[in-house]
Amino acid sequence: RYGAMVNHAMAVRPEAMPMSVKEIKQFISPLATEAEAYIFLRFCQAQGLNPFVNDAYLIKYDPKAKASIVIGIQALLKRAESNPKYSGYQAGVVVLRDGEPVELQGSLVYRDSDTLIGGWAEVRRKDWDIPLKVTVSLKEYNKRQAQWNERPATMIEKVALGQGLRRVFPQEVGRLFERQELDTEVGDAEEMPKIIVETPQETPPAPQDAKPDPAAVVKTWGDAAKVIMREKSRVTKLELI
Repeated sequence: RYGAMVNHAMAVRPEAMPMSVKEIKQFISPLATEAEAYIFLRFCQAQGLNPFVNDAYLIKYDPKAKASIVIGIQALLKRAESNPKYSGYQAGVVVLRDGEPVELQGSLVYRDSDTLIGGWAEVRRKDWDIPLKVTVSLKEYNKRQAQWNERPATMIEKVALGQGLRRVFPQEVGRLFERQELDTEVGDAEEMPKIIVETPQETPPAPQDAKPDPAAVVKTWGDAAKVIMREKSRVTKLELI
C-alpha cells in the first residue's frame, strides 16, 4: 500500500520523493552512513526508482565496508518493456561438463558432475535481426558472500541478464549504472533484506469505570484553576464536591 503511494507521488513529482535520509537508515539500510543514504535517496529520485516496491536497495553488511546500490532485476525488465522495440529475453547458466562448456536454460544445475562457470543471456529487439548474446564469468563476479555462497547460479544468471538489458537498451537501462559514488549491482527482491515497518501500538482506552486522578479532584473553582495551571491545561477530569 505504501509502495503504491510512493509510486504515485514519484509519478507526479519525481524530485519530491516522500522519503528522508533518516527513513532510509531506519527501514532500508541501518548500517549505511548519512552520506551513503543521501546518495541513495538522490539516485532513486533521479532515476525514478521506488525502494518500497523492490526497485532498488542500499546494501551494507559491514559498518567498515562501503555500501552498494543494488537494482532489482524486475526494475530493469520494467525499463526494457517500456521501449516498444523490446521483444523478450532468454537467460541461463554455463557449466563445465566433461571438459566442455554447456549452456543451460534457467539457473538449475541438475548434474552433480557439472561445474558452474558462468551465466548467459539473449535479449531481443523487434528492429534487430539477431538478438544480443552476453556471457559472463562466475569467477569475475562471485563475491563469495551472502547469496553468492548460497545461490551462485541464480546470481550469475541475473548478472548476465542485467548486462544484456544494459547493452540493448542503454537509454532506459544503461543509465541506471552511471553513478560512480557507490558500486551499482543487479539483484532481486528474494535476495535482499526485507523492509519491515513497525506500526506503533495504539494505547487502549481507559475503562469506563476508571477512578479519576486524585490530582484532578478539586473542591472549589480556585482549586480547579490551580490544577489547570499545574497540569498545563491537561486535566483529565474535574469533580466539584
